[in-house]
Amino acid sequence: MKILIILILASILFIAEGFVFTNYPINKNSLPSSIDSFSLSNGKIVFSQSCSSCHGLKAEGSFGPNLTDNSYLHGHHYQNMMHVIKHGVKSKGMTAFGHHLTHAQIRDVAHYVLSLKGSNPQGAKAPQGKACKY
Repeated sequence: MKILIILILASILFIAEGFVFTNYPINKNSLPSSIDSFSLSNGKIVFSQSCSSCHGLKAEGSFGPNLTDNSYLHGHHYQNMMHVIKHGVKSKGMTAFGHHLTHAQIRDVAHYVLSLKGSNPQGAKAPQGKACKY
């Protein structure tokens, strides 16, 4: 229990500086005001554990697409993102995480990914899909 409290407090401290476990900023301006820093830190942790092997540590794209640009393969709305994370896209190799992650974890990952839009990480994969304007 003490370790969990220490990890939560450390996460909050990192987010207060605009960084979570890496020196990569979170774009809080691209999110609704109702999203809190704790949700973003949880999203980043889950992303690094479950998504980064295909999408890269900074969501720059690897086997999977770049998630930081303004192009989407399966829709650019929050609901589309939740659906893809939960149910996957078998034809594209996207794993369904609905049986592995809680609803809150899926929500936090979706919010975290949305926070990365426009971050332009170095070495990012070329845009794929349809360009969406916000």
